[in-house]
Amino acid sequence: MTQLHAVQVVEFFLTVGVLWFTYSCVYKRVRNDIFRENLFAVRDELFDYMLARKLSFQDPAYGLLRSSLNGMIRGAHEGSFNLGTFWIYLHAVTGPRARAGASRAARIVDDIQDQAQQAYFRDVFERVSKLAVYHLWLEGPVSLVLGPLLLMRIAPWTERNDDVVDVGVEMLRHETDCLSALVA
Repeated sequence: MTQLHAVQVVEFFLTVGVLWFTYSCVYKRVRNDIFRENLFAVRDELFDYMLARKLSFQDPAYGLLRSSLNGMIRGAHEGSFNLGTFWIYLHAVTGPRARAGASRAARIVDDIQDQAQQAYFRDVFERVSKLAVYHLWLEGPVSLVLGPLLLMRIAPWTERNDDVVDVGVEMLRHETDCLSALVA
């Protein structure tokens, strides 16, 4: 090995080391801080919403959302998002407990009597979900690997949604025909 080759090998490994350090110690920390700051902003906005409208802080929807936000803020820096995201994704799609938790949250929001408040809570749930998905799936080098998996998994859902809409339209048409027959 010539001296030039030795210098090139050393330069290569130094470059890889700097890139690894930048990703591991700088990029991931900044990325987690931004994610946490976004969650803090949503939580503060939610608190201000409840305070401005003099709503009870004991409201189940507020409590569930606040607890979820606090948990996400606390856990944002822990663990590896690479494997953790993949594990959460698999269990959320296939696990009955995840579906039960999602339906519980939907029921709690549906139980809110005020339509404007209900719409606001749905909007906050959606924004928090988008923040989490963006943070876990669509940002950084991890998205290069997991992004295509997500797209492959979402494609059948889109096709399924079209089927559900068709069934809903057919059910509405049938109910309209039944009501027309009763009225006539």
